[in-house]
Amino acid sequence: MSVPTRSLSDDSENECDPIPFAAIFLTLEEFSAIIGMAPNTVRDRLKKGSIRGAKSGRLWRIPITEIGRVLG
Repeated sequence: MSVPTRSLSDDSENECDPIPFAAIFLTLEEFSAIIGMAPNTVRDRLKKGSIRGAKSGRLWRIPITEIGRVLG
């Protein structure tokens, strides 16, 4: 089974190393450690919608782009 990948470049003729789709999402714990916010605070903000993320079963998945948006 192969992992779906996404290129870092918009130009399809430009060769670059693809990144796995799974690598562009962070767990709640990873995200909170990176931005220096308590996990419970991140969880509350996810529920309120001020941090974008998706729940997969019991686990939150947060796009890596949220780091810049939250700290920005």
